[in-house]
Amino acid sequence: MPLPEAFTNAVCEWYETNGNVECTTSNGRADLITTYMRVVPRKTKEQANIAVSDYVRKLRPIIAPQRTKSGLKRKAVGANTAQHKDNKKVYRDIWNPINSPINNPINNPVYGPIASARRKADLAASNKAELAANPHTSKHVLSGDELEGVFHDILSTKFTQFGNKTLEQAMDSGRYSVYVGMTRRTLEDEFLGFLGLRNRLGPNGSIRGPRPILMKDQGFKKHFTGKEAINQLGAVGVEIFRSVLRYNVSWMEDRLQTYIKHSLKVKYPQRLFREVAKGKKREDDDTLDGEENSRIHRTFLTIFKIVEKSADWGDDKRCEENKSYPKSVRFMSASGEETTVYIQA
Repeated sequence: MPLPEAFTNAVCEWYETNGNVECTTSNGRADLITTYMRVVPRKTKEQANIAVSDYVRKLRPIIAPQRTKSGLKRKAVGANTAQHKDNKKVYRDIWNPINSPINNPINNPVYGPIASARRKADLAASNKAELAANPHTSKHVLSGDELEGVFHDILSTKFTQFGNKTLEQAMDSGRYSVYVGMTRRTLEDEFLGFLGLRNRLGPNGSIRGPRPILMKDQGFKKHFTGKEAINQLGAVGVEIFRSVLRYNVSWMEDRLQTYIKHSLKVKYPQRLFREVAKGKKREDDDTLDGEENSRIHRTFLTIFKIVEKSADWGDDKRCEENKSYPKSVRFMSASGEETTVYIQA
């Protein structure tokens, strides 16, 4: 990911001012670290310090060859560092054909385009088998009445993941936390996707896209991985509706989110989505009405169990009256292990 211009420009200005000297706290390093942490959120001071060193080496030649690591060839004063763009190009020309998934997919059996094509083919074959076994799966746009009927069927369902309770009963109990989503991937691949950083770096280091809501620490520096969510937090995914068409599944996602947020008035951390109707709704060429295809779209719930009376509202005993959600709660794993989760609303 390219570094923000605000940071690279600051380092360039420092180099133009100071020249071929060591970058220290006394001549501006602290300011560069502060700039990096401002324009690249969620980075520690140690990470910022490394970023400053790396970018300074891109601009400044070698000034202390005696510090060369043991086993490496020592260069002369004034030679380009390994971080200089010319040396980086030589390095890339050697190693890209070996390591790059694009240039050499055979050496990247997990993430390369060959593996990606294989996963898509496997998913298509699996979907075709599911559609053949379940011919009732909708392949046309359902009417409002049809969709409302499915919605009310979901509301009347007692889920084992909710302790044999309906969605409304589970939310009223205060013992469960739920995320509502949709996907055309497998449930296993997607039901924990909301835990991570689904965003990109915008101008001047600004973050675009949703932030993780369940965090490991009060400073919101680290989020839970999918494996941690399953093993430590007891996360489970439940498919509640499927259709060939994205429209039907998106409608159901929006309807359930609206019901939970506005009808039941569920707040964090029981409700793990922030806004309603953020999912993609437009059909792609391969999901148009009546076309034979192997796509399956799914609406799903991701469910966590909350430890009773585990909400932490902070030091102020009046917080519970003044705040709409606690600072943290504890989730319970399948084995009964309790883990504290901090809420980033």
